[in-house]
Amino acid sequence: MTSPRLRASNLTWTPPERPSPLWQDVCFELHPGECVGLDGESGSGKSTLMRALVALLGTERGEVHCGDLTLSPETVHAFRRRVLYLHQRPAPLAKTLDDELRLARHYASRHIPAHTRPLSEDEQHTLLDRLGLSHIPLTRTFERLSPGEQQRVGLVRALTLQPPVLLLDEPTASLDTRSTERVEELLHELLADHPTRAILLITHQADQRARLTSRTLNIARWHPASHTTPNP
Repeated sequence: MTSPRLRASNLTWTPPERPSPLWQDVCFELHPGECVGLDGESGSGKSTLMRALVALLGTERGEVHCGDLTLSPETVHAFRRRVLYLHQRPAPLAKTLDDELRLARHYASRHIPAHTRPLSEDEQHTLLDRLGLSHIPLTRTFERLSPGEQQRVGLVRALTLQPPVLLLDEPTASLDTRSTERVEELLHELLADHPTRAILLITHQADQRARLTSRTLNIARWHPASHTTPNP
């Protein structure tokens, strides 16, 4: 079996307002070419777990590895270039759509590994077209985009960095049926064309999970009430 792209070992987190962990001893692996679903009820801690995987949330114990790189305060910036978390409501990083795309290219050209080629401006525009966004003027500000448009622009921005691992938190939550189909087609191609990549996906749509994922991790298995021993 190939080495995992992403590996979490014994992660545990207790919210400040709770006496016991929301999840504990989280252990799983993502392998190259996989799209794995992270399932569970609303409020069960799925998004907080994704945030913990890129150190946007402190954990009490446990480790996260991406290949030979272990997440730590010293490696966090390098780690986030390999493991990219995309929130369902991406925050603006610049003023206009054109600025967003330019900033993503600028960052990628300076911070991703030398053997990785970021998306070019033409490739970004091709993705915008594929995702149904080519009609939007590049001078439009991010705040004037609809939530669904912001989600798709956030995906283009993320893919500019060519990350080996994508953590997608409800990437089609604000999209209509056709736009959802476009995103799903793109995600299928990302793994087909780049089989070394891996995706961890949160979606509340069971039919979407069935279309995109090869297996599902239910966060309930790591809740204290059902916890007995660490999961292999």
